[in-house]
Amino acid sequence: MHRLLPRLALLSVLAFPSAARAADAVSAPALSETLSGPARTAFDSAKLLFANQDFAGALSKFTQAHDLSHDPRLLQNMAICEKNLHHYAKMQTLLRQYRIDAGRSLTGENRAAIDDALHAVENLVGTVKVAVAEPDATVSVDGAYAGKTPLAPLALDLGQHTITVAKDGFATATSTVDVAGGNEVTVTVALVRAMRVARLTVAADAEASIIVDGAPAVLGRFEGPLVPGTHAVRVTESGMIPYTASIDLKDGETRTVDVTLESDHHKVIWPWFVGGAALVAGAVVGGYFLFKPSSTPSTSLTPGKLGNVSFSSLRF
Repeated sequence: MHRLLPRLALLSVLAFPSAARAADAVSAPALSETLSGPARTAFDSAKLLFANQDFAGALSKFTQAHDLSHDPRLLQNMAICEKNLHHYAKMQTLLRQYRIDAGRSLTGENRAAIDDALHAVENLVGTVKVAVAEPDATVSVDGAYAGKTPLAPLALDLGQHTITVAKDGFATATSTVDVAGGNEVTVTVALVRAMRVARLTVAADAEASIIVDGAPAVLGRFEGPLVPGTHAVRVTESGMIPYTASIDLKDGETRTVDVTLESDHHKVIWPWFVGGAALVAGAVVGGYFLFKPSSTPSTSLTPGKLGNVSFSSLRF
């Protein structure tokens, strides 16, 4: 680590181009001379913050100036801020980008300092490949957005990191990886389709018994989450016709079923009707025999006699 510090200290020369110019035969206009407008204002604020060792604030302002001007020299200043924040992977990425964007405009002194700094952080940075079968999934590292799949290998500082992969319609997957400096590791993340919970409400009379999928009955109202699919519902109440149904719930669906049970008239009225019919039939039959004319021929009666029976033998 003691050998690392002098190498990283070389980057301090890059913070302000005027210092680098003094050591190189090639001269170039300073950033303070070429930047203008909001980019110059952001650059001046960044220098002030950097002087006060507010490296996070300086990084934000250098980044703003770069976004406005697209001057690649600002990348080296951003890299120095990341170095002072101990974000060596981000520092490495910025320096590599600076070397590409600046191209032939780099002085020999600057190029040597950049190469030396990149070599110094090799053992402080590891490469992580995130393998995800699903395209267009969002990858985050330690809560910070890293990109969409398929994703280029990530440069991460040594130590433990949390990788999160998310995509609509899939359960979010999280994996922890230990990064060793100078090594490359592959993390395979399998996304599983998420099954969102459906909700079912069954409302009936307060005395009605509601059974869903054979679970213990509840009175009057059932409400709760269910897995998507077909569910058996049965509602019963004394003296009422039972209600049964198979309800198919879609993924994430919310459904309400209002059940009004009908009276079971057959059980209540039919016994009375059968008994009443029997009574009526009996009355009709009795009336028929009561009022039906006798088919036996009449015989002549002598006074005081009923057939061969004497009136005196009858008691009234």
